[in-house]
Amino acid sequence: MISKKTYTYQSIINELSSYSIDPIIKLGLFRVEDALKKLNFSFEFPTIHIAGTNGKGSTSAFLANILQHSGLKVGVYTSPHILKFNERIAVLEKNISDENIVKHYTKIFKTIRKNELTPFEIITIMAFLEFKDKKIDIAVVETGLGGRLDATNVIKPLISIITNINLEHKSYLGKTIESIAKEKAGIIKAKIPVVSAVKQKNVLKLFKEITNRQKAPLYVLCKEFFIRKNKNCYNYKGIYNELKNIELSLKGEWQKENVSLVLAAIEILKKKYGYNINDKAILEGVKTTKIQGRFELISFEPKIVVDVAHNLASIKRLFLFLQKKYGGDNILIIGLSKDKSYKSILKFAAKNFKFIILTEGKEPRLLKAETLYKETIKYTKNAFCLPNILDAKKKAIELYSKEKLICVTGSFFIIEEFLKIKDL
Repeated sequence: MISKKTYTYQSIINELSSYSIDPIIKLGLFRVEDALKKLNFSFEFPTIHIAGTNGKGSTSAFLANILQHSGLKVGVYTSPHILKFNERIAVLEKNISDENIVKHYTKIFKTIRKNELTPFEIITIMAFLEFKDKKIDIAVVETGLGGRLDATNVIKPLISIITNINLEHKSYLGKTIESIAKEKAGIIKAKIPVVSAVKQKNVLKLFKEITNRQKAPLYVLCKEFFIRKNKNCYNYKGIYNELKNIELSLKGEWQKENVSLVLAAIEILKKKYGYNINDKAILEGVKTTKIQGRFELISFEPKIVVDVAHNLASIKRLFLFLQKKYGGDNILIIGLSKDKSYKSILKFAAKNFKFIILTEGKEPRLLKAETLYKETIKYTKNAFCLPNILDAKKKAIELYSKEKLICVTGSFFIIEEFLKIKDL
């Protein structure tokens, strides 16, 4: 039965949050394709599609900001949010309004039967409706999970960007790097250029096989384009052009990789599609990009950094950057989702942070702090089990001294709840 209910912003957020956790993820494109057909929706704006294990959010932010500095009206669809749901859908860096969420959600459920769509599919369709209403020039669209069967894969982009591939979401994407890479590579379309930072030989071989079959040009970091540090800046040697003295706004050595992907994509937009994007717009866009929760220093005393690292690869690079910038003896507050390989993450964390505080917050998709604690004490005595995030913050401040740093990481849910805590 088609819904005749009157919705409010809060009732919509409550409904999206109330879907059963398992199975909350249903991979496949047919539901979204059918829904868009029923809504008589057609894409009237070009898109760029971004998949990968880590760096999708930062890559999307850099790309969107450069395009906006070039005078384009840019829509951005990312997930998940940090503080408010509306962050997932934005046009010209302005989040979708509460009123438009109600408008699009109501439109969907005047046409689509209840329970036919997953929450992510609903949100994806809402993003497309918002972008069409706002008459955007181009959309930057980030996959939610995987690529091949991700709800966003109904688009036919100008460029496909695949940041990197590491083990994640093994229950849905497969238990090996190769199987996960195959799912991510599902966003590759016939004759559409692909830009990637994948490094593993077996993954590169797979990508080359797929792109050759699809007759899609493949551009790979450290092969077709390069980025090098130059004192406090970076120099880029690209597919067609070079760019020097690039200043990055976002901290973390890994951001140079994300920026290089964006610069390669910009070159293709200019060369293949005729976009007018000058060096000034590129440099200013990269220099002024901001995104919450990506190595964000939120307090100077005590020194607290939040970062949404949520798998082993991102935790490792976060630690290496912390060690290089701040030295050792750091305090870690961490909570992890149930679909993460928590044992390997905690083994690494316990050996590389002086104190580990295990927490869980209120989100049911997070592992119990007690489960994390039992694993962590196999490797360190300096572990504390504090399910309540406020208690975890209090304990971290108690352990803190000026030569140390508090790092909060492990899940978007943890960062969200931590940032909402009022100052102690």
